[in-house]
Amino acid sequence: MTEMIVDLPSTFRRVHTTFVELLKVCIRELKQCSTIEKQAVAEEDTVNVAVYRPSQLERQLSERRSFLTDKQSRLMSDLTLLRELLQMSEDMDPATVLSRINAVRGDKEIFEKSGGWMMSRVASSLIADVEALCGYGAFKSRPFVAPPKWQVLMSVLDEIKSIPVRPSEVGPNGPSVLLFVNNDSVARQLTDLIKNGPQFLAWLTRRTLGPGAGKEPEKIPLWDIDNVIPFQRANLEAEPRKEMVSVLQKDTIVAARAAKRRRKAAEDLVGSSDHGGKQTKIVQFGILQYKKRKSDQQVNLPCFFVSLNITSLLENCQKRIRLEN
Repeated sequence: MTEMIVDLPSTFRRVHTTFVELLKVCIRELKQCSTIEKQAVAEEDTVNVAVYRPSQLERQLSERRSFLTDKQSRLMSDLTLLRELLQMSEDMDPATVLSRINAVRGDKEIFEKSGGWMMSRVASSLIADVEALCGYGAFKSRPFVAPPKWQVLMSVLDEIKSIPVRPSEVGPNGPSVLLFVNNDSVARQLTDLIKNGPQFLAWLTRRTLGPGAGKEPEKIPLWDIDNVIPFQRANLEAEPRKEMVSVLQKDTIVAARAAKRRRKAAEDLVGSSDHGGKQTKIVQFGILQYKKRKSDQQVNLPCFFVSLNITSLLENCQKRIRLEN
């Protein structure tokens, strides 16, 4: 295994350090205004570790978020946002970080929930450093500074392509390189980097901030474009997905047949509609209406009425009695 250490320029390092310091300040203030487990501080709750993941104090406060004070709620929101920005500054490019900061500053709801760190002098210095890396705002004359890891990845891929490989050592699909990344956003960005090259991707990311990106450079792929497959696409082409789709299709057919049998049973119970097709009247639906329909059918059956005259009937009976006597 070969470990490579990427040296960050001073501005990149200063941005990272500023985010860490802001997180440490928020963590200390949250501990000062909270009494939960104030006397016992575990190893995982040290300030350096809590910079990257929620501490035990934050997890306990999250369980009773409805009872937090206004200061505690603001500090919790600040910690969540600062961790997101810190992770983004490590994974992505300066333009993505600046776009996220501008979106937060323009969101009134998020700004009202913040503890005010964005109004501090430290935050102003941080934003100025990010704008300097992007060549944005007051630093339009400066070029966009791409993350150093882009150049490192390009040199690694060039070195891999220069390694002599015997034909017997190559599989049926040719040699391959597998890259592990932190999240989907990084995977998409590295895919664009490999397909288009660092110069084109730097121009593309700078263009998201508005005018000033300059002339569109030429695309210089770092690998064969047809052989660059993101994990999501490779997963879709894998055999387990085919099995999953086959099972899903079978389950769908079974469910459709069961629903058809239920509809047929309901139609047999209620009876066909007046037009012999789809049910067109809502009054024909339901068990209660079935009872009413059965009663209506009984009333509508042809009936024969016999009118009897009581007086004539008695007279006929008397005549029969006299004749018999």
